[in-house]
Amino acid sequence: MSCINLKRLTFMFVIACVVWCSSIGTWIARKGNYRQGRSKWNPPHKTTPKPKAPTHSIPPPLHRPKVFDVRRFGAKGNGKTDDTKAFQDAWSGACKVEGSTVLVPSKFTFLVGPASFSGVNCQPNIVFQLDGIIIAPTDFQCWGNGSLPWLEFTYLRGGVTVQGKGILDGRGSKWWKDDGTEPKIPLNTSFQQISPIHIIIYFSFH
Repeated sequence: MSCINLKRLTFMFVIACVVWCSSIGTWIARKGNYRQGRSKWNPPHKTTPKPKAPTHSIPPPLHRPKVFDVRRFGAKGNGKTDDTKAFQDAWSGACKVEGSTVLVPSKFTFLVGPASFSGVNCQPNIVFQLDGIIIAPTDFQCWGNGSLPWLEFTYLRGGVTVQGKGILDGRGSKWWKDDGTEPKIPLNTSFQQISPIHIIIYFSFH
């Protein structure tokens, strides 16, 4: 009986050793795989973000002025200084902007000689806002041979509107009055009895 028990104990001991060795082998294998896997794993590299390209802010579109006050172009409006060039410059500026206005402001008197306002290169719908007073020169030398018009609007393909509560004073009385003894215009000039004060507006649809 003791021999049988001894055999059983020996058998059980062998089985226990086999199981224990198997467990140890599995644990070692798992540990080796863990280390091997760990050695292969590399932490992710921190990638430095690329610097953003500088964004150049787009400037807002330039809004050209719609109103061209003749005083901003050098007109004095004192009734004595020749403002002809200032008027022509204001017109040239307004021609570049559609629907713009040439402003002749109120409470001013502008001396303007013979001037031509051409619409050849003009944008459409130009407004000539006459709120002040425009007077013509009375010096006959300003009129050349007498064939010059006073204010001339030509080639108005896009249309022009002349409006306002101002005054166009050609001062014709300077030429028409005659006291009977001394003519206002010397007879030895090419004017003779022809008054040069007039306005001509030409329309062209070509």
